[in-house]
Amino acid sequence: MPILTEAEIKEHIAIGNIFAISVDTNVFDKYGCNLDFTILKRLDQFKNGAIKVLFSEIVIKEVERHIVREAEETQRVLKKALKKQTDRWKREVDIEALPEELELKGNPEAVAEAQIAEYVELVAGEVVSAGGDGQISEELLRRYFAVEPPFEAKEEKKHEFPDGFALLTLEAATRPSGRLIICVTSDGGWQKFAEHSEHVVCVPKLDVALSYFNDAGRHVADETIARWQNGQAPDLESEIESAFEYRLDDNDFHPDGSSHLYFESEPLSAVLQSIDVQSASHPIVINADDEAVTFTTRVKALVLFEASFSFSVRDFVDKDYVSLGSEQFSVEETEEFQLVITVGRDLDPEPQVSEVEVVKQRFEVDFGEVEPFPGEDPTHEKY
Repeated sequence: MPILTEAEIKEHIAIGNIFAISVDTNVFDKYGCNLDFTILKRLDQFKNGAIKVLFSEIVIKEVERHIVREAEETQRVLKKALKKQTDRWKREVDIEALPEELELKGNPEAVAEAQIAEYVELVAGEVVSAGGDGQISEELLRRYFAVEPPFEAKEEKKHEFPDGFALLTLEAATRPSGRLIICVTSDGGWQKFAEHSEHVVCVPKLDVALSYFNDAGRHVADETIARWQNGQAPDLESEIESAFEYRLDDNDFHPDGSSHLYFESEPLSAVLQSIDVQSASHPIVINADDEAVTFTTRVKALVLFEASFSFSVRDFVDKDYVSLGSEQFSVEETEEFQLVITVGRDLDPEPQVSEVEVVKQRFEVDFGEVEPFPGEDPTHEKY
């Protein structure tokens, strides 16, 4: 169907014309496939209502694969760090004797399956089989050769088969109701498919989609932001700063720079300097009940990034790289962050904060011109 406006979607909600809501893989990826993240968990608001939460089996399998990949990487990084620690301190450590809680020998596949199962149960979701039936397979092949959404006229068309199965099976699950399913996705193929579907409506962001169901909490969210900006919410301000510190401790940024020498970089720290409270965007309410309201907002913050740069130069005799040592550099950058805030409905004497989260995101930080021996000529003969 044609792209619906916010008002039109809300009208369909008001008259009970929404059968279900579903989420694409790219939404989970946006939040690092962290199924404990508040925005993802707020799909639980539909568990006792008339609207179903449907997950394509394709999406479930893709998210599971991404969790496995991340779990394998954290195992690798931890083992590498332990080896460096034991080498540096000249200690023999029996890896087998380390606590099982470190999951150095854990099965990533089992962990991913357990996390997915727990999440689906939490939000009372239903998994729609990707197998479908013969008619779905025939329709998918027809769309493939006719180059109709979600397929496009490019060599990578075959990679869109999983999307095709996901969309056609979700549409088939919705069709008997005669109503609509909201699919949250930033994927262009899904959105083009929806334009020609009688039952699929695409919304690009999960917080925006959830806001359509939660107009009742808008006043609380607006007032909370206003009090924060006016300096009338010290507890909220403190909780937000703590949430920033927790998130920035991840050091999840890639330090880059320019140099005439080869270098490798490593992030050392990211420290909050200040928050531009006045830059806070209009809040988007993602859940509202009798006790509390949860909303998102975007805000700019000044962060001090510090990184280590290890330099080397190629020895054209030995055809190898010779280390020139390392230097630490720092730079301040203003970045935009998304916050998820939960407060009680009673705002007097100030908002009562239940939870604040800063959405994890990876930054590319430019440290500008970086060189070893600041103020010296690195090519100068020192001996």
